[in-house]
Amino acid sequence: MIHESSRGRLRSVGDRLVGGLAVREWGDPAEPGILLWPGLGSMGTYFGSVVGALPGRGVAVDPPGCAWLEANALRFPDWGTAIRELALMVGSDATPALDAYVRDVFSEVDGEIRERARPDRMADLLLAVLDRDALARAQRVPVPTLPIACGQPPERRATREKAWQRFAQASALIELHVADGWGHNPILQDPEGSSSVIADWLQAHP
Repeated sequence: MIHESSRGRLRSVGDRLVGGLAVREWGDPAEPGILLWPGLGSMGTYFGSVVGALPGRGVAVDPPGCAWLEANALRFPDWGTAIRELALMVGSDATPALDAYVRDVFSEVDGEIRERARPDRMADLLLAVLDRDALARAQRVPVPTLPIACGQPPERRATREKAWQRFAQASALIELHVADGWGHNPILQDPEGSSSVIADWLQAHP
């Protein structure tokens, strides 16, 4: 798969399987890679709208997601409904970035719009991390790391913020960025703003 990125600077250098995980790469393979790991249930294409603004080569993984998705898999009658309802779910407008993401993550099957990821591939990662101590993992972080925490909706912030701060304080290599105005999916909600935050941080940590 070869295509120009949103800014025309990077091209995808292909998709491949590594250890059973799908890996999508953009940019020059000779350049240092930036690992882009999406949240559970999502895919590497999530970063498609921002990878063109990042320095170096982008390497995104399609990790397994949630085992319960088989029973709770999202299904829509048509593409327009899928894009509108997913925009509401992530708190975004129906932007071109969201449209491209939805069309890459979902496919049309038997007259429905369904998620491409197979539920049987999606359980492993969730099961592997359920019993992990997040603070212990933070203390073992070996490289500078940028968690982006989102302040919206405000009614959920107080509880989550304690977890953000404890995680960031566990290692001097973790630099927490709190985005007061962003919700759950800033990369889809504000591709330009989120890519700017990430790119600026990466430039300061060569």
